[in-house]
Amino acid sequence: MPHIAKQGLPCGWNDPDDNEPGNDLWNSPNVPYGSGLFYHQTFWSPTRPEGQKGNDLDWFKWKVEWTGYHWLWTQNLDPSSLHIQLLVYRATGNPANPPEYLDSGEAYGPGELKVWLDQGQTYFVAVTQPSPAQVGCYSLYLEP
Repeated sequence: MPHIAKQGLPCGWNDPDDNEPGNDLWNSPNVPYGSGLFYHQTFWSPTRPEGQKGNDLDWFKWKVEWTGYHWLWTQNLDPSSLHIQLLVYRATGNPANPPEYLDSGEAYGPGELKVWLDQGQTYFVAVTQPSPAQVGCYSLYLEP
């Protein structure tokens, strides 16, 4: 697993910046060049009421360059008790149709998910927390 250093707050957990992933998968950021490293992402929603601020679903759009197994790595940064869930979907090509669910994984702390992906396909990776959710920071690495 790639080493992602543990960092303490603040890492933007209560002040999302312009790079915060969209909560709408069709407007999610593209992962560049088939892999990506996203530091200091947050589980904090400015639109949710107090006590539910951690219910923030982040989407990443991922187009892979070759067929085979790919790795998704996650690391909770703060607090260390974050329960992180990764969900992988294949794009259907039509916003009217939901994406096709492929696989998922959960972890407290460092986590990994190995999934088979096809060249040229577009995938969506959702990073969320099972209930009850809490505010905090995480990092995500998508590796071909």
